[in-house]
Amino acid sequence: MSIGESIELEKMLAECIPVFLRGLGCATAVVLLRDEQDDFYTPSYILPRAAVRNNYLHQAINHSLECLINHEPLPVPLRYFESAGLYYYAWAIQDFGALLLGRSAPFREGLLREMEPLVNKLALALTSCRQYQRLKLAQQSMIQARDEAQAANKAKSHFLATMSHEIRTPLNAVINLSELLLETQLDDRQRKLTQGVCEGGRSLLQLVNDVLDFSRIEAGRLELVTTSFRLHDLLDGLASLFEKEAVIKKLHFGLSISPDVPDVIAADPSRLRQILQNLLANAIKFTEKGSVSIAVRMLAANQQKPPDSVPMMIFHISDTGIGISESDQQRLFQEFSQVDTNLDRRFGGSGLGLAIAARLVMLMGGKIGCHSVAGIGSTFWFTLPAKTNGVVHEQNIADDSGLLPVNVLLVEDSLTNQMVATAMLEKTGCQITIANDGYESLEKVRQAEFDVVLMDVSMPGMDGLEATRRIRAMGGRYLTLPILAMTAHAFAHDREACLEAGMNDYLSKPLQREQLYSLLKKWALNNDKGMVPEVVPPPVAMIGTTNPILDDRIIQTLLNDTSPDLFKQLVVIFLQESREHFDAMALSIPQGDLVAAAKSAHAVKSSAGALGAVALQDMCGQLEIACRESKPHIAALLQATTNVAEASWQALHSRLNKS
Repeated sequence: MSIGESIELEKMLAECIPVFLRGLGCATAVVLLRDEQDDFYTPSYILPRAAVRNNYLHQAINHSLECLINHEPLPVPLRYFESAGLYYYAWAIQDFGALLLGRSAPFREGLLREMEPLVNKLALALTSCRQYQRLKLAQQSMIQARDEAQAANKAKSHFLATMSHEIRTPLNAVINLSELLLETQLDDRQRKLTQGVCEGGRSLLQLVNDVLDFSRIEAGRLELVTTSFRLHDLLDGLASLFEKEAVIKKLHFGLSISPDVPDVIAADPSRLRQILQNLLANAIKFTEKGSVSIAVRMLAANQQKPPDSVPMMIFHISDTGIGISESDQQRLFQEFSQVDTNLDRRFGGSGLGLAIAARLVMLMGGKIGCHSVAGIGSTFWFTLPAKTNGVVHEQNIADDSGLLPVNVLLVEDSLTNQMVATAMLEKTGCQITIANDGYESLEKVRQAEFDVVLMDVSMPGMDGLEATRRIRAMGGRYLTLPILAMTAHAFAHDREACLEAGMNDYLSKPLQREQLYSLLKKWALNNDKGMVPEVVPPPVAMIGTTNPILDDRIIQTLLNDTSPDLFKQLVVIFLQESREHFDAMALSIPQGDLVAAAKSAHAVKSSAGALGAVALQDMCGQLEIACRESKPHIAALLQATTNVAEASWQALHSRLNKS
C-alpha cells in the first residue's frame, strides 16, 4: 500500500487517506496534527466530509486527545460504541499527532500488525511535508528580504545619481575656472592659492569617482569596455607622469617591461590605468626615500592554472616606503579600511582605492596581492589575461592650437557652467551662441546654422534629451547636426539614454579640455556634413559578480528551519537539476532560443538563492536579463556564469560532506 507522492500537506493527505479507507475496509478516517507553535491538536483531515456531524466520531477524537495530551498510550480499540456497532482505532504518528480509523467490525490481529509500517510511512510523509512547509516559508522570507534589498538598492542608486549631479556641477566650475585662472598673469601668492583650489577640486572629484565606482561594483553595474590598445604606450605614459612626482620627492622611478610582454592587448585600458594609478600613487605617497618601480612580465606556463588557459601577465609595483605589518595586510583590500586610522595620521585618503582596484582586477579576470615588511617596503602585484586579438585603431588628433573656428550652440541653464564652457571654447576661436534651456535651443537652431550643439542634459522645463528628440524630428539637416551631451550624471544608463535620444556623443562634467577639443574635432570638423554620424556602440556590460560563492547565513537559516538530511536532499536535487539547465542553455543559446535559455537561467537563479549560492544567483539573474533583452554578450556571459556555477557546485558539495 503506497503513501501519496505530493509534498504539500493537504494534497498528500488527500492522496493517502482514501488508501486507508479503501484498503482497510474503514468507514471513517481522521488525522490529528499538533500545531508546532501553539502545541495543541486539531483534526487536519476528515474523510468522508459528512463524518464531521458524527457524534460517535467526536467522542473518539476527544478520547484520543486526552491520551495524547496526558502522554498515555492509545487503547486498542480506542472506543467501541455497541449501540451503533462502531469500532474506532487510533495510532500515534510519532510526535505529530494520531491517525483514527472507524469501521463496523473489529480489526483482525494480523491486520493490526500490518498497520504499524503503514503508520510509519505516513509519519515519514508528514515529516517531509512539514520540512517542505518550513523551507517554503524560509524561501518566502528570503524573497521578501531580497525584494526589500532591491528596493533599497534602487533608492541608493537614485540618491547616488542625484548627488553625483549636484556635486559635479559646482566641481565643474571650481576645477575648470581655477585652471583657466592659472593661465592668466598671476603673482606667486595668487598662483599658489589658485593651485590649492585646483588641487582640492581634483581631490574631491577623485573621492566622488571612487564612491561611484564602488557603488557600481557593489550593484554589479560596473561596465568594462574591452578594446585593443598598446600596453607599452600606456605604461610609458604612466611612467612619465609619476616620474615627475617621484623627482619632486627625490625618489628614483623605474619601469621594466619584459620582452615577452605583448605590445597590443585586449582589455579595458581606462580601468587598467585606474588600477596602476592607484597603486603607483600609493607607492609614492608612502615612500620618503629610495625608489618606486613598476615591472611587467609574463607568467611562466607552469605557474598558470590551468596550464592551457589564456596567458597571464603579472604587474609588480614596488617601493621602499614605510611597509605594512602582517596583521594590517589582512584588511588591505577591504572598503573604507586604512592601515593608519589615528586622528593624527600623516596620510589621507578614503580607504576605497585598493578595494576598487581589487574588484577591478577580479572583474578583468585576474588576482591581486601584496608582499610587505614594515619599515622595509612593499610590493603590490596583480595578474591579468594577456589577450592579444584585435587591431588598434589609431587616432590622429591634432593639438589644441590646430582647432579651427566652428559655430557652437551651447545649451546650458547654469551661468557658472556657461562661463566655464565659454572660456574653454573662446581659447580655440569658436563662435559661441548660448541657449538657456531646451525651448530656447529649438529657437536658436531654427534661426541659424551651427556646426555642433553642446547640450546639457538636466535642465528645467525641457531637458536636453527631449530637446534633442525635437531637433531630430525637424528632419533635413537637423538629422545630421552633431549634438554632444554634457552632463554631471556619471552612470552608464545616462550615456545610453543620451545616445537613444539621438545625441552623437557624451561629455561628462567636470569638463576635460582635452576631451572637449577632441570631440569638437571629431564631429564639428567633419567635411562630409551630409554623412550620417557614426553610431557609438554601447559598452559591453560587466561580466562578473562581487557576491560570495556561498552565503553561510542563508545556509544556516535553512538548516535551522529544516534538518541536515533534508538540506542534503535539496542540495543533491539542485546539483542535478542545475547541471541539466546549464546543459540545456549550452544548446539553446547557440541555436538562438533565448526564451528557453531565460527560463533555465531563471530556474537556476531561484534555486541557487534558496540554497545560499548567491554568486550563482546574481550571475543567472544577469544571464536571464541578457537573454530576455537579446544582449550581444550572451555567449561570454554564459561562459562566465558556467564558471561561477562550477565553483558553486564544488562549494555546495564540500558543504554537503560537512553537514
